[in-house]
Amino acid sequence: HINTSTSSSTFIEEADKYIEALNKVSTDQKVHGNILVAKDGEILLNKGYGKANYDADVAFTENTIFLIGSVTKLITAIAVMQLHEMGLLEIADPVSKYIPGQIRGNEMTIENLLNHTSGLSRDVNVSLYTPISKEELINQAKTQPLISDPGTAMIYSNVNYSLLAYIIESVSGQTYEEYVEDQIFKPLNMHSSNAVSSNSDLPEMAEGYFVENAELNKVSETIYDVSVFFGAGNIFSTTKDLYLLDRGLSEEKILSRELIQMMYDNGYGWGTGQLNGYEWAGHNGLLDNG
Repeated sequence: HINTSTSSSTFIEEADKYIEALNKVSTDQKVHGNILVAKDGEILLNKGYGKANYDADVAFTENTIFLIGSVTKLITAIAVMQLHEMGLLEIADPVSKYIPGQIRGNEMTIENLLNHTSGLSRDVNVSLYTPISKEELINQAKTQPLISDPGTAMIYSNVNYSLLAYIIESVSGQTYEEYVEDQIFKPLNMHSSNAVSSNSDLPEMAEGYFVENAELNKVSETIYDVSVFFGAGNIFSTTKDLYLLDRGLSEEKILSRELIQMMYDNGYGWGTGQLNGYEWAGHNGLLDNG
């Protein structure tokens, strides 16, 4: 336990000792990357451990960019709730209203996509390592058979959020990438964040590493193509920018408290739980690209 009531410099010292000790004893998961800790609007720690690129001897900085994987889903959900708040869609609307030809689209709602109860499988039946256009991805998604009836089971699915991203484009008249830039990143001064439709559009960012036999190894196999995770895993960001997102939600800069609470209560874009007597809300991200 690290005392968060201490000064920032003392907190950093204590955090360094804890993380160094943890990395020495752990043979599996290690702290390797950037950590940001804040309390009451004050950043106590924003620091990197390890290197963003060992081959080029590049250290982590607070500006190091990472793919955030499925944390993208939270941003997609925020965008949907903004459009709901503007009256441009209703989360109770059937998916077929926006995606003609969607299998059982009359039975599933936007809300089913948000909370993973649509019955859609985890991924589309295509290679996860090969670029794909949005049109082809959505055509694959909307014609893929369901694995449960809509509204009957929670099945985590990237496909849900690709369909939501497509709906965002249909309703807003912008590309998904343009919408999140204009309505979320710019208003919150998240200047190091963006959505991309191709790996070739990614900026210079942290390399991917994995732990094996207590050692860090660079990911050298074929890596996922972000185009397959449209709306579900195609955003890059920094720890500081994600902190600005958190503050923007807390201060209702991009969405009303009522709708943020609705997202908490119903699991739209994130999960909730308890840890050591405290409530948490968040989402993990898993892409080996870095």
